[in-house]
Amino acid sequence: MIAFAADALACHRLTRLVTSDSITAPLRDGIIRESYAMRGDREARTLVPTQLVDWTERAKDDGPDAPFFARLISCSACASVWCAAFIVVARTLAPKAWNPLARLLACSSVAILATAYTTGRTNAAGILRADVDD
Repeated sequence: MIAFAADALACHRLTRLVTSDSITAPLRDGIIRESYAMRGDREARTLVPTQLVDWTERAKDDGPDAPFFARLISCSACASVWCAAFIVVARTLAPKAWNPLARLLACSSVAILATAYTTGRTNAAGILRADVDD
């Protein structure tokens, strides 16, 4: 049961890393921009610096009209399924390697959730707001 709890919290943290953390924004925006460029988007194909367009927000605004990979890494619900699948595979194939990483991610997740709760950065249901930058 402890392993499941650690994995669930690790999934939360990995999902946030993929979809919303500022530390991964340059990589995420690059992937999203490239997915738009591959689809033929003129703005993505120009040499405009990535900083001028928030590609993650654009993918979220476009919703189902966004390219597949853009939706995959900008949608928490979408990315969490793939993060969970990765965790199940890691737990099954390499439990000794996964355990310390799961604990690290779980501790980080608890810290994020505790900070959000104590600083009032949650919605009315007590859930961490998606618009809060870490």
